[in-house]
Amino acid sequence: MLMPLNGLLNLLTEISINLMEVFSNISVQQQQQLMQLHQHAFQSMASTIRQGFTLPNPELSSFNGNPLEFWSFMWSFENNIKKIT
Repeated sequence: MLMPLNGLLNLLTEISINLMEVFSNISVQQQQQLMQLHQHAFQSMASTIRQGFTLPNPELSSFNGNPLEFWSFMWSFENNIKKIT
């Protein structure tokens, strides 16, 4: 499951603050390398977030009145509807 947006923003803020502290103690070449790693990490996180928003919609079953299929319908409903509302 994806990290909540607030948690992700807090993590990115922490990373940025820590990065600024590190920058004050390293050479320009090391700063450039660190920026490339930092950019790659952000791109990976953005890609993961985009994938989370493009997941396929689950196929929902409908209840046709057959008592033998009731619990299968309830399981499908609880896992696909109830948990996200």
